Amino acid sequence: MTFLFSQEETNVKEEKKNSIYLCAGGYGGIGSINFERRFLKKQKAQVIYGLGIGSYRLLDYSRALNPDITIPFEIGARYGKKHGIQINIAQIITSVVKADYISYSKTRYCNIHLGFNLGYSYKKSNKFSYKLMYSPILEYYKYYRNWFAISIGYDF
Repeated sequence: MTFLFSQEETNVKEEKKNSIYLCAGGYGGIGSINFERRFLKKQKAQVIYGLGIGSYRLLDYSRALNPDITIPFEIGARYGKKHGIQINIAQIITSVVKADYISYSKTRYCNIHLGFNLGYSYKKSNKFSYKLMYSPILEYYKYYRNWFAISIGYDF
């Protein structure tokens, strides 16, 4: 009686589905931390969604610590392996502190804005990725604001 045991050896590394990255600029504000997950992949094309939290400023108009907060929810697509192009659309919830026009007291206002991303992404290895994006925002769905973003991410 003969027994055969075999293992298939591959050098193909499994591509990571999740990323966490730090971003300067963009619709997350001056600085943000973001989570991104790939949920669909077909050859070089990927569909992704993400969530982040950031801030435009940490101090309010009276110089007290009272940050303006941004929370972008995004969905998008990336095409490419090592070098890629990425496009996203986002709903951005903002919570900002302003002076009330009647009582002049600090009041927090929440709003929703529309954001877009178009840019270049680069995956140096199976762990780190970099992005350079043009990220305009349609504030209050009325006012067009130009933003640019640069980010570094860790894939897991």
